[in-house]
Amino acid sequence: MTSHNQTWLEIRELADALFCSVKSVYIYRDKNLFKAGTHYYSVGEGKQRGKHIYNLDLCRKALLERTAKCSRLNETYDDKEIKKLITRKADKNLSYRGK
Repeated sequence: MTSHNQTWLEIRELADALFCSVKSVYIYRDKNLFKAGTHYYSVGEGKQRGKHIYNLDLCRKALLERTAKCSRLNETYDDKEIKKLITRKADKNLSYRGK
């Protein structure tokens, strides 16, 4: 369902749209990556657990932000790569001064 340029989906549709499993969606929700009242809302009452309806765009944004944060934290270089980066930076600075 789309309303006001936002797409709201049930869990199976969300998992398909995010290319992940339904179990992954539960994990994201349990780890508070998908937050109640922001990324999803619940419908239904009674003894059975209510159904959750998810905002596709906000869930995708949360995953993108998590991915970016994790990739920055895990970015490492070996000594050879560090020397190449330093040399490249130094050569670039020297070539500007020579002009």
